[in-house]
Amino acid sequence: MKLVEASYTPYFWLTLVAAGNALLPGILAQIIALGFFTALSGGFKQNAIIWMGIAASCYLRWRAYSAAQFRSSMPDRSLAQGYYRKQHLICLLLALLLVIPSATFSWLVCALAALLWRLHGRVNRSDCSAAVLMIAVALREPVSQLSLSLFAEQILGFDSFLSSLLLSANIDTGQIGNIIVSPDFSLLVLTGCSAFNNASLALLLWLTLCFLLHQKTTAMDSWRLLLLLFLVVLSNSLRLSLMTGSLEDYQYFHQGKGADAFNDLSTLLPLLCTNWRRNKCRAIH
Repeated sequence: MKLVEASYTPYFWLTLVAAGNALLPGILAQIIALGFFTALSGGFKQNAIIWMGIAASCYLRWRAYSAAQFRSSMPDRSLAQGYYRKQHLICLLLALLLVIPSATFSWLVCALAALLWRLHGRVNRSDCSAAVLMIAVALREPVSQLSLSLFAEQILGFDSFLSSLLLSANIDTGQIGNIIVSPDFSLLVLTGCSAFNNASLALLLWLTLCFLLHQKTTAMDSWRLLLLLFLVVLSNSLRLSLMTGSLEDYQYFHQGKGADAFNDLSTLLPLLCTNWRRNKCRAIH
């Protein structure tokens, strides 16, 4: 049987170009405003979980490439040229779409390229995990924006309901849509205060850790994921309820050290819900 070089896939490189194109406007804005090194020290104002997801995907891809180079035979060059000519043409057509000045559209191109990578680059478990992780990174922002656009009323209403439920144990409170109402205060819950964004980042961090440790997810991970989502939503509802004590409490938990503490908690929760035990007897992929 003739072979093509299974370790090579142009879709991987396209995902990096598309992701870079999506992040580029924000990066340039930070460099212009703060200077390169100051912007670099702050991660160009991009969430560290996004950078970690991209870096983890590259690492898993490198592992897959190294393993394939070690195991595979020499490919048939004529067959490889025909096989990859089609992939290069598809990559070129997708790359032309990146001229559209839209970060969301660039993320969608990245997700599509990663999906094609997953379908056509089945080298081993590490390569599949790398492609799936890049899909998760690319779809997080578009899916979040679309969900908050279509279901903002339901999502914010649910956040308000949980917060008012926590407050009702000590204070007579009510809820009108996304507003928490009591005799002394009213708190308007907007999309920036929703648990949805924190949940999407926590899910991405959890998935990154799972793939780095195990290169797969299991049935038991479904329960860990549900627990993680429950804890993230609960912690956000607790934060919203703590904002309602006074104006000082609102400022402290909305933008002060209290908000920072809850953001740190949202990062810690995926670590607590990750299976850190590795099977020493499993085959290396």
